[in-house]
Amino acid sequence: MLEKALYLIPVPLGKTDANTSLAPGVLDIVRELRFFAVESMPNTLRFMQWVGETKPMHECTFFELNKRTPPEEIMAIMNVLKKGESLGIMTDAGCPAIADPGADLAKLAQENGIRVIPLVGPNSMTLALMASGLGGQSYAFAGYLPIQEKDRKQTLLTLQESSLVLNRTELFMEAPHRNISLVDSLRKTLNPNTKLCIACNITLPTEWIKTKRISEWKLSDYEHILKQPCVFLIKAG
Repeated sequence: MLEKALYLIPVPLGKTDANTSLAPGVLDIVRELRFFAVESMPNTLRFMQWVGETKPMHECTFFELNKRTPPEEIMAIMNVLKKGESLGIMTDAGCPAIADPGADLAKLAQENGIRVIPLVGPNSMTLALMASGLGGQSYAFAGYLPIQEKDRKQTLLTLQESSLVLNRTELFMEAPHRNISLVDSLRKTLNPNTKLCIACNITLPTEWIKTKRISEWKLSDYEHILKQPCVFLIKAG
């Protein structure tokens, strides 16, 4: 029997036929839960079908939880937990509340004395950091960078300075359709000796992770990452 709690449920980082990234215990919990807060229903339904042997869909209740969810709807989800039911949060990919929805609900659960249980699963930032060779003793995640070129350039220079002064790895992301323009900006803006790692399609058969100095990157090296999920890491010095 499940402990009454808010479960943070990881989801694979992409479509795979075989399960290579989730522990069997995580899938068992998904199969037992009846209440879910999810980023989008179509992706959730595909995930539930992939898990298999879940409770019938008509016996489950799904709440949408994303950046457009108003506070009153978050409180409605919270009421499920207050009534003593267990509830799971799932995003479209990766771990909830890490550059994805879920943090607000986890915060409310903590404030109301409800146990929050994070389940083990793939996190693209951690996996990229592990494989980059840039070092994980000190690092920071900057999220998504500004879209406007002027603002993005200033942010990149600030991150490079922080990396140099604090001797830490800086991580950030971009909408997949802007991957190429981001790397172009990195090449034009950063010091030629700053190291850049591009981690693409992590955990998938097409996984590609490469670290080079800015001066060593050429368009032909990264043109294939357009519209692919990526994590970017830099280390100055």
